Amino acid sequence: MAALVKTAVSAALLLLLFAGCGSSSPQGFAFDPRQTSAATQLGVPVETTLATPAGVKIQLALIPAGTFTPRPRKDQPDTTVTIEKPFYMSRHEITQAQYAIVMDTNPSTFAAADSPVEQMKWADAVAFCTKLSEQSGKRVRLPTEMEWEYACRAGSSGAYYAGTGDNILDQLAWFKGNCDKTHPVGKKAPNAWGLYDTLGNVAEWCADVIPAARDGEESIRVSRGGSWLDEPVACRTGSRALAPESFKTSKIGFRILVELK
Repeated sequence: MAALVKTAVSAALLLLLFAGCGSSSPQGFAFDPRQTSAATQLGVPVETTLATPAGVKIQLALIPAGTFTPRPRKDQPDTTVTIEKPFYMSRHEITQAQYAIVMDTNPSTFAAADSPVEQMKWADAVAFCTKLSEQSGKRVRLPTEMEWEYACRAGSSGAYYAGTGDNILDQLAWFKGNCDKTHPVGKKAPNAWGLYDTLGNVAEWCADVIPAARDGEESIRVSRGGSWLDEPVACRTGSRALAPESFKTSKIGFRILVELK
């Protein structure tokens, strides 16, 4: 019976994927001039699609190189960070349908093809990137914490990418104040660089590692952006959460970074 249920769920995910889950930008959306200028200089499109023979299609937006000031933490002084190389980032969090096609499984609590995949360890997200690299011929990985925050801010400096007051968050994110589970990607307002759900819905694993405090303990990994279960303070562009490598929850998913050659 369990095998039949899994097969039915996988089939439903595939049908929804090919029906067009993970919608593109609302009509009238225009990419930021910094992106279009960078695209012209590099001779690449500002928006493209990563596709594989198996049928995965992931929309990507060009993130230009640049400098920004991340929100300082207690253990760090104010500093300026330079992102030296442009890259592509997935416009949406990786969906359950996309994950199921690449990894042949869907671990998520809130089963829905066009909602973000969740309930996976950091290593599972890395494994997805590795397998997608093999299938697509592109260099796919998780973003570093600074690459993630830079892309999320999209040139902004406030608590959120479209303002500073908590009242704006309802327009940008699924969080504890407006939902009780994950939602389909791309339904809230994107940032200036065309990225959706960087705040809320699910927090997103980053590549960074914090070494274990003692021998025999797990390394710590970082997630950014806050989730459907978090208060506004956890969904700010500068907020971060730490968890052991083996931790998994319906609060955490990921998006991918694709390196330019």
